[in-house]
Amino acid sequence: RSSKSVAEMGADEGGDEDFGVGGDAAAMYDRQIRLWGVSAQQRLSQTVIALVGDASALLLQEVAKNVVLAGIRELVLVEPTVAAQQRHAAACGTPCRGFLGSNASQVKQALNSINPLVQVRLCASSDRDAVDGSRGGGEDGDAGDGEDGVEKADVVCVVSSVLDEAYAGLARRCRARGGAFYIGATYGMLAAFAADFGARTFSEESTVFSARKDGGESSPKKRRVEVTVESAPYPSLLGFNDWSSARVHRRSKCGLFVFQALESFAAKYGRLPCAMKHGEEDAELFVKHANKLAVEMKLSEERVPRALLDTAAQTAASGVPSVAAVLGGVLARELLKHAMRTQPAIAGVFYFDAHSSRGVVEHVGA
Repeated sequence: RSSKSVAEMGADEGGDEDFGVGGDAAAMYDRQIRLWGVSAQQRLSQTVIALVGDASALLLQEVAKNVVLAGIRELVLVEPTVAAQQRHAAACGTPCRGFLGSNASQVKQALNSINPLVQVRLCASSDRDAVDGSRGGGEDGDAGDGEDGVEKADVVCVVSSVLDEAYAGLARRCRARGGAFYIGATYGMLAAFAADFGARTFSEESTVFSARKDGGESSPKKRRVEVTVESAPYPSLLGFNDWSSARVHRRSKCGLFVFQALESFAAKYGRLPCAMKHGEEDAELFVKHANKLAVEMKLSEERVPRALLDTAAQTAASGVPSVAAVLGGVLARELLKHAMRTQPAIAGVFYFDAHSSRGVVEHVGA
């Protein structure tokens, strides 16, 4: 461990005395500053993140806890409309309840105790914005309207069905003003999120070997290089329906199709499949529905991800705490990447299969 003070580390990174992390903040974040540097922590301390969704859900609470511990400037918790919550219940099944509280006020209090240096605000969606739950009016003098919350957040994360057309407008607005948009959910033993942040430049550490003049063995040196990552617009992901397209890589696992099938099944039957709750007939019904959808979307028989379909058919409507914890950790890390810019963010759709303990990134859309 380095014996340097935070101020000395800031000077080493080319900053001046007023580098934005001092006093209580320097003591609170000492360990992570030594991990990712003063500059990254300074950018975190200027970042506003908005989380849209049921505050009692474990997935939302995991994301909130992780970003608050990291030391962002402000977290805005946006309660969705009643209509949005009903839509989420049909498309995402039974959510796992979190450990920070059963309502937004309790969650806010818990987050404040975890890190009092981060401002946590509540924002309730208004009826006029039920289509995407993106703007809101304050309650009890604590929450501002959408212009002070979601609309000015650097990163917006929605806990809802990963393919939810109601949030297409919010994704467009985030992209238009240079913000990042994320949306994710768990489906039993499966979980996924989609990212939309346009083109963004990140800096990552790279090891280079420079040749020595005397011909001796070269020594490795570390330096930072810029990497530009571009994601497809979220609305184009929603409209993707041709798996024979050249936009689909021949090595693609086609895992996104499973979530398309789940969304289509929920739209038709008003719920997700779950053989654990409704019997094996329900699994057969879902597989039959998915097979028909595969034909419509021009997904060849040999490319249909059967193992993932079977997993979804068995558990999609149930809540699995460990899966929510895994996705919450991965999703929070992606949100923080946009603030620190020290590692390239995932572009596209990420999904996690608890049966195989594997995470996969899918690139589709325009």
